[in-house]
Amino acid sequence: MTDRRTVLRWSGAVAATLAAGGLSGCEALSLDPDVPQTPVQRGPKGPEAPMLAERVAAGDLPPVGERLPERPMVVEPVEGIGRYGGTFRSAMIGAISIFQAYTHTAYDALMMWDPEWTRPVPDLAQSVEVGDGGRRFTFRLRPGTRWSDGHPFTADDILFAYHDVLGHAELVGAPPPFMLSEGEPAALEKLDDHTFQWTFAQPNGLLLSSLASPEGYVFTLYPKHHLSRYHADYNPDVVAEAEEAGFGGWANYFFSKVGQGYWDLPRWQNPDLPTLSTWCVTSPFGTGAQVVLERNPYYWKVDQEGSQLPYIDRVTIDVVGDPEVMLIKAVNGEVEFPPVDILTIRNKPVLAAGREKGGYHFVDAVTAEMNQISISLNQNTKDAGLREIFALKDFRVALSLAIDREEIITAVFQRQGEPWQLAPRRESPFFDEEMAKQYTDYDPARAEELLDAAGLRRSGSGTRRSPAGRALRFEIAVVTQQPDQASTLDLIAGYWRRIGVDMRVRVMDRSLFYQRKGVNELEATVWTSGGGLLDALYDPRLYFPFNGESNWAPLWATWYLTGGAEGEEPPRSVRRQMEIYDRIRTTMDPERQHALMRDILAIAKDDFYNFGIALPAPAYTIISDRLRNFPANYPASFYYPTPGPMRPEQFYYEEA
Repeated sequence: MTDRRTVLRWSGAVAATLAAGGLSGCEALSLDPDVPQTPVQRGPKGPEAPMLAERVAAGDLPPVGERLPERPMVVEPVEGIGRYGGTFRSAMIGAISIFQAYTHTAYDALMMWDPEWTRPVPDLAQSVEVGDGGRRFTFRLRPGTRWSDGHPFTADDILFAYHDVLGHAELVGAPPPFMLSEGEPAALEKLDDHTFQWTFAQPNGLLLSSLASPEGYVFTLYPKHHLSRYHADYNPDVVAEAEEAGFGGWANYFFSKVGQGYWDLPRWQNPDLPTLSTWCVTSPFGTGAQVVLERNPYYWKVDQEGSQLPYIDRVTIDVVGDPEVMLIKAVNGEVEFPPVDILTIRNKPVLAAGREKGGYHFVDAVTAEMNQISISLNQNTKDAGLREIFALKDFRVALSLAIDREEIITAVFQRQGEPWQLAPRRESPFFDEEMAKQYTDYDPARAEELLDAAGLRRSGSGTRRSPAGRALRFEIAVVTQQPDQASTLDLIAGYWRRIGVDMRVRVMDRSLFYQRKGVNELEATVWTSGGGLLDALYDPRLYFPFNGESNWAPLWATWYLTGGAEGEEPPRSVRRQMEIYDRIRTTMDPERQHALMRDILAIAKDDFYNFGIALPAPAYTIISDRLRNFPANYPASFYYPTPGPMRPEQFYYEEA
């Protein structure tokens, strides 16, 4: 049986990497782009990019017809057939934002989301057949698909990833949780070179959507022909080689070549690693002020004329240490589709003023963020007296009623948004007006009544105390990277002092935040608030203790992830949510999944463990005026993950 601690490791893997930050030699940057914009091709574009045709003519590459699969995927463009050439320029804030390299350049996997984010569809898989009521999934790969070094991509690569990497006791230890059924990993069988089959003990209603989401990337990350030389089961000398290379063990040596997922730096530090993605790393992360990627000569998609994609030759991602530097670069037209760190309400007027100079325009997005800020009181805090107070629903309701949300919206969020709880957005299939608006009225008098009725009486100092004498005093942790959240908390601290609650704002670096969270030393937290769209179904962390990111009940989440072997057993209503979600996992009908998710949300509405402030203003990005095939609007979410499903391979630039 799979070690349940491995499930926790998967839950915390992204969090641990997000906690890592900092730059090595990249903080002092020039504002000039390092890689010039390559000209777009004039006239008929031909079957492949000119830069690849030159390599074919020189004998460095086989003809394009030999580099494509037998049945390449045909991509339907947003506007029309494009031209070859150009450089897509983006930026990221240090290692903490390496996820952006994945979303921009490497989204391809077995499955992908359709651009409208309504359903998962085959990608590297040519087809998928679901049998035995959702227990058996048969995947057919595209014959002739090749890694970027020209080696065939086959079912053996999937088996290598599943058994020899994810399932190997000295490497990952177990596949991701969505591959488990009744605590056991799905059985994987190779049927032929291009066909494989996963069999589960129970129906797996979330498999295909999970494979289309970031966590599914691991199955197409590990080229067997390249990585087996670093694996102890294939290379008897690898232990000695790892030691000679300065690694404590062969597993660290192995992962130094590839990493463990989209979030891991080695994937972006190794230009020798073959990939199935649209562009290949040529200038790795950590070697300069940019990550540079160039087109994959063996990319397996074509346009409607049969010409190999992508249209754009290169992608550059500036590594920036200061968001203000990134803002300057964006205004200068040196960065398009920048990270959300600078796409704020506060920066929008600055970006608007620079449009003519920078040669860009705004594009609207529907964000999955359901709130500007999520406030979570740790139901499992080590402070027993505080835990008893936090467990009182009327206490939580009182705190919510004491917040003047309209004032915060005016003072902090530039009059953008409306009072809103942690509830799905209006665009979501799970929207519930009552859930979104409950306890959002500013009513400090009612808040005081609730606290009085709960026996939380004021002391001589004005701070309330519990019947046991515990002062209503606690800290809320917020990270330095979220200044608007810290400003919001400063206002909230004042509102709560007026009703006798002493809340202190504790600003800390993200790495310290995750370090303290990992040992359950945070009394309360604020964080971002995904789960406002379809992603509520896939990551309901704020609706019930779903994973390691459920900051409000980490020990309840551990109990759920380990099947009760670790952590603390939650109250009955929360256990009911967990039972319902387990039914979602084994339900194949999407409509039934949605109905069950609404049941989970109904319980979350009634329990009211977490609360919010304001619905975010419409999201946006900036895009070059010359870029084409970019949609008029788009979803923005970790689970989408933007802009990958928008098919960057079909973006192109007009002639200057």
